[in-house]
Amino acid sequence: MKVTPKSQEKWPLAPITVWLREIVHQSGMPKKSLAREALGHSSAAYLRQLLKGKALPTASTVRKIAEAADTPAHIVLAALAHGGYADEIVDYVAALQRVGIILCKQARVEIDPTQGVKDAWVAGYSASIAGRPHRPPRRQLSPVAFSISPLTMESDATRLAGFIVLPKPTALAIELAIMAFPRRGDIVSIGSSNVQKMIETFARPWTQDAVNKIIHGQNERLVLPMLLREARAILRARTVTVNSRRDIAAEFIQAWADSICSAYSDIARQKFYVRIGATGEVTEDPPITWQRIQDSLFPAQSHRENSS
Repeated sequence: MKVTPKSQEKWPLAPITVWLREIVHQSGMPKKSLAREALGHSSAAYLRQLLKGKALPTASTVRKIAEAADTPAHIVLAALAHGGYADEIVDYVAALQRVGIILCKQARVEIDPTQGVKDAWVAGYSASIAGRPHRPPRRQLSPVAFSISPLTMESDATRLAGFIVLPKPTALAIELAIMAFPRRGDIVSIGSSNVQKMIETFARPWTQDAVNKIIHGQNERLVLPMLLREARAILRARTVTVNSRRDIAAEFIQAWADSICSAYSDIARQKFYVRIGATGEVTEDPPITWQRIQDSLFPAQSHRENSS
């Protein structure tokens, strides 16, 4: 029997390596051009090492490559969390929530942890439930700053849909927390069309630099809530394995999301999970595949390829 030397054995690639391969492939950029634009290197030698899994990138390197490949910032952060750099996203979700509180103060409304902004609606918003027009009770709020989501799907004619209104940065914070930190037993479907919808809904106004600027403009200093502070401490505990750190931290982070608005965090779980571990509930989305991730992140390019 032929025995393969250890030096020739093929070990599974790190998740961040697989993800880097995908964005480099989908960018369509020559590796040398990408290396020059993202890393300032005259050759693609180091980039090739990263793509072969012979070297692991820092979070900063991942971000530079992703930005050069024109990958949306929110997906970059979620990918960093999945790729072993989970603490990168904690400060961001805390900053988003802080901006949400600032917007609520400006609009003179409060967030209820189960109902969101009570008796509120977003200017210009309308929805259809079981084929009939529906609006929640009215309170004029800026459609730029506030987001509204139904508690049930349009196709569910047996239940009346309630509505959750939240500041957009708060909604984004909850969705990122749920997507990036699944609990043990949860199965993430990052390639679902809802990821693309999230990017389109929240996108550019709520980047990390933008939210920090808003906080500083209010002469405030970002202080992590206790649950996120505990999660970050766990994520930085190098004496614990990466998977264990993520599993434990996910409990704290999802508890934090529930404390902000449990109804909206339930909506986020329905969006991003194929299976919800706590209930065993299976959502309608099919299992995650790299093709589905590609279709979600790069829909225009995937459509061109399928048409050719």
